[in-house]
Amino acid sequence: MKLTYELKDSNTDHQVKINLKWILETLPTPLIVAIIILGITSSFEAILNGYIMGQIIKVNLSDLGSVTRFILQAFIAYLITYLSAYSFLMLKNQAIKILNVKLKQTFFKNAFNGDQDESDITNSITTISKQIEQSYFNSIFMLIQTGLTIISTTIFILGTHFLLGSIYIVLSFLSLIPSYLGRKKLDVKVKEWSTSNSELLNNTSDTFRGRTEIRNFDVKSLFFSKINRLLNKEELNYRNLSNYQTTLMLYAWGFAILTYLGPIAIGLYLAQFSSLGITTSIIVSLILTADSVVGNMRSLTSLQNAVAGTNGIRTIAKSQQPKIIKDHSENSTAGLVIKNLQVNRGPKVILDNINLTLTEQEKALITGPSGVGKSTLLSAISGQVNKANGNVYFNQSIVDNSDYVYISQDIWLFDGTLRDNLTLFENYSDEVLTEVIQKVGLLEELGDHALDMEIKNKGENVSGGQAQRIAIARGLLRDKKLFILDEITSSLDVKNAKKIHDLIYQLPVTVIESAHNYDDEQLEQYAIKKLVLSSNGLNPVTTSA
Repeated sequence: MKLTYELKDSNTDHQVKINLKWILETLPTPLIVAIIILGITSSFEAILNGYIMGQIIKVNLSDLGSVTRFILQAFIAYLITYLSAYSFLMLKNQAIKILNVKLKQTFFKNAFNGDQDESDITNSITTISKQIEQSYFNSIFMLIQTGLTIISTTIFILGTHFLLGSIYIVLSFLSLIPSYLGRKKLDVKVKEWSTSNSELLNNTSDTFRGRTEIRNFDVKSLFFSKINRLLNKEELNYRNLSNYQTTLMLYAWGFAILTYLGPIAIGLYLAQFSSLGITTSIIVSLILTADSVVGNMRSLTSLQNAVAGTNGIRTIAKSQQPKIIKDHSENSTAGLVIKNLQVNRGPKVILDNINLTLTEQEKALITGPSGVGKSTLLSAISGQVNKANGNVYFNQSIVDNSDYVYISQDIWLFDGTLRDNLTLFENYSDEVLTEVIQKVGLLEELGDHALDMEIKNKGENVSGGQAQRIAIARGLLRDKKLFILDEITSSLDVKNAKKIHDLIYQLPVTVIESAHNYDDEQLEQYAIKKLVLSSNGLNPVTTSA
């Protein structure tokens, strides 16, 4: 069966959007329902404050029983409300934990399948994930509670006295006018400060990177003058921003006086008309409760801004994974076959018209000048580099991860036992593992308890030759039939390099290797095909001196 690959073109397949739909799909339904219910019951604090203060006026202070019942009922109501708020926050923390795990798994899996480097994925899992947690996940849950509080409080206000309640709500919203009207100008001042701050940081970074040259050419005072100018500009813009925010706050205070005293005045005036049913108790309840609506509206706006501020970091690019489909190529040769291979880097052609056939268990060494593209060729064979033209087959199929082991001079080892580094946490018996390390000579060197040897600090406690043999053992353990070797002995001495090649050249596998340094006698001894890579392609040469 022959295989090839195709990539899906749909953009929706290439992105994971962290949004409300993603949250609902990630969280268990019972948890979502519990959070909503507790969000409702915990939203009654503002209502209780207004209601209880309004009812105090009605309590018969001469009746001890009435006073006791009032205090007990208020206590129970507050207890239920605060226990609900506590439970809401605990369930919110559990939900965020679930979302964080899923988010970091998504970052890790997509980065692992792509070409992000270690620093990028570390930044995603730590810094960006934390930003999404604090500014998006947390804000979404607080938006739920704040929105429910506004709804329940508004219902209470209108239910207490519809006419006066409507007036209170309308007047209460006046305090939001300054921030709304000043938003555009505030955005401009924020942008001015942000731009000047970025300019200062960039110039500071540039100056520090070039400080050797700046000192050598004795132009320090000129650069210091530029930095001082940018620093003053940045601080001036920051002062202007702060002053404008303070001015908006002054306007907000003025409106706050109006929105606080206005409803009281209107309520007291309307109370003169007994037919409207307005009492002092109603006025007190509405004053305290209506103020909560405005406060929560401000919080709602702030939370919405926090959510909107995360838009740029909540879209995760998915790596395109090749989809394997049948390939009806006429290739029928067992072993490794390279047909008309071309690799480009941008507009530049790196490799062109590369053809090679290695029969089953045949071995070849590729040499050539530095920079000619030997490593690129091996990467193209293994599928790590995209091909502009041509293809690579192994045993009549497109080369797949399951076919080969790729070994370079930089062997990946991690902290753990030799057993872990061989199995990569797959299930192999110690008997099989012992047989493999014996084949590569590690059992003789490390002793009977070699599998329990602790590899530390990314392999710092093993030699270069041992690391190479661990990599070879991984391939043998998984019965890989194609070994792709990239300068694996360049950092070894001649004796150890020969040992490694003696081992590899005797394996019953197909081998294609790149190398600068090699032993012609050893190549002749094992009948290794020697090829030279140049701008003219891949051409065979004799192994004799």
